[in-house]
Amino acid sequence: MTVAASWLLVALGLVLIVRTIAAGVGGGLGLVLGSLLILGGGLRLYISRRLHG
Repeated sequence: MTVAASWLLVALGLVLIVRTIAAGVGGGLGLVLGSLLILGGGLRLYISRRLHG
C-alpha cells in the first residue's frame, strides 16, 4: 500500500508539472508543488526500500 501511494504521489506530481507547462502562463506554484510531490513520493520509495531491503 505504501509503495502504491508513493507511486501515486510521483504520478500526480508529473501530471501537475505537465499541466502547468501546457497552460503556459506563469505556473511557478504548479511547478513547485509538482516537484514537491515527486520529491515526497521518491523519498517514500527510497525509505521503504532501505527499510525493507
